[in-house]
Amino acid sequence: MSTTSLRKLSILALALLTAPTAWAGVPDGELVFEFDDPFVIYDFSQLSDCDSVSAAGLNVTLCIDTDMVGDAKGGYEGTATLEFTGDLVGTLVGPATAKIKSKADDGSAGFKFNTTGDIAALGDVFDTIAKASCKGDIAPGGFFDGICKVGIKIVGEGSAKVATAIAETLPAQGWTLSIDVTPLDEKKFEGTATDSLGFSYIVKGSHSDKTGLSKLKASGDKEDPGSKGASVQLGDLADDGSATAKYKLQGHKGKDVPVSAD
Repeated sequence: MSTTSLRKLSILALALLTAPTAWAGVPDGELVFEFDDPFVIYDFSQLSDCDSVSAAGLNVTLCIDTDMVGDAKGGYEGTATLEFTGDLVGTLVGPATAKIKSKADDGSAGFKFNTTGDIAALGDVFDTIAKASCKGDIAPGGFFDGICKVGIKIVGEGSAKVATAIAETLPAQGWTLSIDVTPLDEKKFEGTATDSLGFSYIVKGSHSDKTGLSKLKASGDKEDPGSKGASVQLGDLADDGSATAKYKLQGHKGKDVPVSAD
């Protein structure tokens, strides 16, 4: 084989190796983008901790447990259980709500609950109401460090207010965005997307022949109430699937996030 032929084969092989792996021109088809540490989602649905406090001269250990479900905006709803041991004994249960706000390097969260039940004290049993408002910070890595201000009312006997600490390492979830788009013409495309957290999106985007890059916005599907408020934008989307992302998802925000499609 001649030197010229070998050179042509080498050029062809190099071209195949460096060819775009996603698409050429306006996006068309499916791609999956991965978001890993530090652009993770902290799960605030379940908290559990105990603390010893003194109330009206009584020594009590309070244990707080929550079980909630989050939406795309970072709001949570569910139930809370407040267990008393020590000089007061009993378990109260009631509705709980929460809100989380987080970025890659810092965050905050708070939750409230309103519980009722029976408390045993001094040889008798009393109807009891306990309300709480809890706030705290989320450190990188997902450690939540909070304080709960708890108001306790023993019906017919009196009330007390206590402050109890609550700390929990929140589960951190890497996540993916899977898009499926179809060209409308040589410059625009649209489609749908889902993420690994269970939210669904409507996708709209545009392509520039001049730069060879595309941009798109995936907005939470209005037909799915739980997805409302979710948003992922991809800019500088190249033929090989590389892009820069910006997102608002389940109370978390990220920007200038480098991503690459599988």
